[in-house]
Amino acid sequence: MPKEDRDPKKWRSRENTRVKHDILFEYLKGFIPILSAGNRGEPLSVLHYINSHAGRGWYEGGEPGSPIVAMKVGQELHDYLGQYRDDPVYLECYNVEYDRQNFDSLEGEIAAVRDKYPSVSVRNFFGPFQEHADEVLGLISSGEPTFAFIDPFGYRGVELREVLRFLQRPRSEVFVTFMSDYICHYIEAPRVR
Repeated sequence: MPKEDRDPKKWRSRENTRVKHDILFEYLKGFIPILSAGNRGEPLSVLHYINSHAGRGWYEGGEPGSPIVAMKVGQELHDYLGQYRDDPVYLECYNVEYDRQNFDSLEGEIAAVRDKYPSVSVRNFFGPFQEHADEVLGLISSGEPTFAFIDPFGYRGVELREVLRFLQRPRSEVFVTFMSDYICHYIEAPRVR
């Protein structure tokens, strides 16, 4: 039987989690400056980061979760690019979390670090990603640079049609975490589809 998302064992940072967050960190560091260059040489000042399964904010051992990783990158790049541009770059984060206990933790953890990342805007949404996809898309003008981090626990949680909606917009990228161990673990279970 799979562990619930609030199970403390899921919130111990494992090697694959650290690697995933390292990749996310490096990808965002490259994504933000490239897309902030804008079209036709006109710099853009706002970029968007969507986290489909934001989690608690921090792991048991004190390691930051993906929402905090994104905030850190957004602030670092704001400070760095601000040295070279008249109009600095701002990151707007949209975190979606469907587990109430995790969501409450996320809200508290983000509130605790908000002063460290003053240039980063954060909006948190409670509930399944599919229920908030329209709302989040409605907050982002088509063509504004958007990076969606799709990172569900297990093999369920995001329908392909939701991912495609983000990819159909210009200047959007999607990073999907696919944990094959969940698929392999349940491959012979007849009730799991």
